[in-house]
Amino acid sequence: MFHFLGILPYAGLSNATRRVGSNFKNVDIDNFVGDLENGITVLNSKDLTDYDAIISRGGTSKMLTQVTQLPVIDIGVSKYDILHAIQITQKLSKIAIVGFSFLINKAQNVINDFQRNIDLFTINSEFEARQKILDLQKQNYDIVIGDMVTVRVANGLNFKSLLISSDDENIENALTNALNIVQYRRKNHNLECLLNNFLKTNNKSIVILDSNKNIQKQFNLPHKQKILPHIKKRVELNKLHNEIFKSQGKYYLIRQDKQKPNFLYINNLAYYNQEQPAPFPMNKLEKAMFTAAFKAIYSKEEHQTLETMNDDDLPVIISGSDGTGKRFILNKVLQKQKNVIKISPMNTNINHLLDSDHINNSPLLSSKNTIVFDKFEDFDLQAQSLIIEFINQTLLFKRNKLFFTLEKSKEKALLNLKKVNQIFHSVQLRSVKKIDSLTANSLITLLINEFNQNFGKNVMGLTDIAFDWLIDTYWSNNLRQILFTLLNAYHIAEKPYINIKELKLVYKKELIFENTQSSEKLQSQEKIPFIIDFSKKPSLEDLTNQLIKIVLVRNDYNKSQTAAQLKISRTTLWRILNKNNFNA
Repeated sequence: MFHFLGILPYAGLSNATRRVGSNFKNVDIDNFVGDLENGITVLNSKDLTDYDAIISRGGTSKMLTQVTQLPVIDIGVSKYDILHAIQITQKLSKIAIVGFSFLINKAQNVINDFQRNIDLFTINSEFEARQKILDLQKQNYDIVIGDMVTVRVANGLNFKSLLISSDDENIENALTNALNIVQYRRKNHNLECLLNNFLKTNNKSIVILDSNKNIQKQFNLPHKQKILPHIKKRVELNKLHNEIFKSQGKYYLIRQDKQKPNFLYINNLAYYNQEQPAPFPMNKLEKAMFTAAFKAIYSKEEHQTLETMNDDDLPVIISGSDGTGKRFILNKVLQKQKNVIKISPMNTNINHLLDSDHINNSPLLSSKNTIVFDKFEDFDLQAQSLIIEFINQTLLFKRNKLFFTLEKSKEKALLNLKKVNQIFHSVQLRSVKKIDSLTANSLITLLINEFNQNFGKNVMGLTDIAFDWLIDTYWSNNLRQILFTLLNAYHIAEKPYINIKELKLVYKKELIFENTQSSEKLQSQEKIPFIIDFSKKPSLEDLTNQLIKIVLVRNDYNKSQTAAQLKISRTTLWRILNKNNFNA
């Protein structure tokens, strides 16, 4: 049901609006009579939060538009209404039409079409109307035709007048227009609420720029008055690619959409710190997860061995399958090291680094550095041989602390490393394709505690069935897969205990997850389990449809539960799903 406020300049129009409005079953109209300033008085006496739109006419409509945010729909005057008034006065000889510009413009068209000899006078206020009618009296005009303000002034001066009234068709058109406007506004408001709620849950914001790079719209932007100046400054400087700024004691990342540059995405970096990023960055949550995992999986003696690797100058090989935590161990042992130099296949051309033209400027000739050869197995065999030869010839291991990370299955790379003329510390991380019940119990306890501290939920663990499934499952991507499955299941858990459906849902990747490797690109970026695809230049409706689909999948296509979470009716949800053809 929609609620309209009618502020009409005369009683007849109020009655007609009430009569025509009764045909609109989903509209309720409160009608009041008030012209110009009297209309403003009526408006100020009402609680406008109870209304969706205002229905008015003429100069009153124009004045109301200037003092309210609600849509004001003008009933208007048609050419037929003006012609009807003129025909009534056809036996009189000296006729004038006095009114505001919108009325006079229409009257001019009617006079031209029907070739009537009628004088037109434009006014901008009630005072001007009075002055003009006094003048017309002196010139012996027979009658004045006009809107309500003209008729009221003329009556006060005992001068003949005729009101141009609006017929039922004009009223019906105005109510139809009002209904279309408020339906559109309500739909957009609901979409914005859905999008804002979703973004708030995921610590994300969206800012939309217009063609002049002014901020046109924003969604879920906290502390707007404080944050908007930071965004405007970076828009002016064109610093919109992974730019980090601080406001209200928190750090935010701003990123511009490559395909749609007027879309800016703002992330609240809950785990960001301003210290110099490590050569192998991991965000705080990821570190905490692997710390908990290593406490559960490795013994005290193994932890002590890791601590002693920094006590001497011997090179260190850290090997393990993908997902076993090599990067975590590397970060752990590098905490006490200074002057870390990273050499990897992704960022180093070994031939260039070691050739005679560049060797004098090579960091490998300096001393007392920590040099990390990351993903050694990804260097081609020729590059591996060059590295080993250089290490042996220059006694690099005597002047620097060396670390190597290595995929466990790459035997040729390991054989090459054994050609180094030095003893190694060797850390072999074991694969965790299966997890036993004792280790799983310890891991789950530590992880759930960490998640509750970070995210504020009160999850207590896994159901018995979910726990049994966890220890029976084969984890192809080792420890990392276990950790992020538990993290994402935690995010979608609705009850104190994570159930098997939630575990399986995230294990099978039926939801949209953030890239679990994103910490390699940005130290501070928090893992969020759900994302919206912005790559296809989405409208507000597109964004909201994606949100609804995510929540629907999250609830295993339970429409009642989805509608309740989105705070919309089940009928509204059904209509949206049916329109977009993604019913299950």
